[in-house]
Amino acid sequence: MSPQTFDYIIAGGGLAGLSLAHRINRSLLRDRRLLIIDREEKVANDHTWCFWSDADVGFEDIVFHRWKKLGFFTFDGEQLSLDIGSEGFEYRMVRASDFYSYVIPKLRDCPSVEFLTADILDIRDGEVETSKGNFEARKMVFDSVSVPGYDESRDHNLLQHFLGWNVETEEDAFDPSEAVLFDFRVQQIGECRFIYVLPVSPREALVEFTIFSGSLLEEEEYESNLKDHLENTLGLGEYRIIGRESGVIPMSDAVHDQRPSEKIVRIGTAGGWVKPSTGYSFKRSQQRTEAIVRALESDSPVPVFGSRWKNFLDSVLLDVLEKGTPPAAEVFERLFRRNPSDRVLRFLDEDASVSEDLRLMSTVELGPFTRSALLELARRIRK
Repeated sequence: MSPQTFDYIIAGGGLAGLSLAHRINRSLLRDRRLLIIDREEKVANDHTWCFWSDADVGFEDIVFHRWKKLGFFTFDGEQLSLDIGSEGFEYRMVRASDFYSYVIPKLRDCPSVEFLTADILDIRDGEVETSKGNFEARKMVFDSVSVPGYDESRDHNLLQHFLGWNVETEEDAFDPSEAVLFDFRVQQIGECRFIYVLPVSPREALVEFTIFSGSLLEEEEYESNLKDHLENTLGLGEYRIIGRESGVIPMSDAVHDQRPSEKIVRIGTAGGWVKPSTGYSFKRSQQRTEAIVRALESDSPVPVFGSRWKNFLDSVLLDVLEKGTPPAAEVFERLFRRNPSDRVLRFLDEDASVSEDLRLMSTVELGPFTRSALLELARRIRK
């Protein structure tokens, strides 16, 4: 029996897959047959995506909260406050449940779009094998599930892993106008460890314990660090945990094969869309899905994303973070102290010019960063 045929197949209905489907559905390609395959229906509030921007990157209707100030606590307890609003930036939060409830009904209303709940077993050129049969794409398969193992010793492979609690207090305890991007008032233990606080009201916030390292912790250690910070550092009295999220995000400079064959394009984490040195992906996903749809509309080749220069800078920063010298808390403190906040944000978002990148890199501790840069150059020559 021949496989059922569609124009496009999206393998994996997460952020990248649904963002791409949403943009196809709003484009000149709206009448093309589209199949979205995922192992489960997306309804739970299983992620919180945040990003900073000075422009509309899409989904403005479902931004749950916005901040124009970012807080930063050094390991010694000094507080820095960054007024990013004065530079035209906002830090924005999108909840997964809002994203799913906004995108999926619109796609289900389109007669040319179909959803399939199934396990994806294999992806070949233009064909997807699932637990419920095989399906063929006349034009393209967009693959967000074939994530590499990130186990090559020649690459820098860190993990960003975290546990977050949505907490609610009896008394006012938070400033909803300021998001705390880094709070380094936790024991570092030779790693990059910090607390991330996103207040959405005076009595409610998402508080996350986040680590950049090569291995995961036991569940109890994430919980004990969160509890200690809430009770002893923030001094909260009574609070309730009304939600939780956890995750593991690759921070790797491995080269992703974005076009493994003529009819396969890898997107999302599988395509290397996660920023290696930060773990951010929401804004990238919107920019890149928009570029893909523009290419499809004009029957142009789907673009291959990435910059050797930006990837080199990521590799240098990852190398410094892996070595732990200087400590990550000092690295990020120095970046934010010695540069305008908009320059740091553009640098972390890959929106800065080469000259801006060089100005920012001149403010880091030059010895360790120079050594890492030279090692990275040698590594790339060997490759």
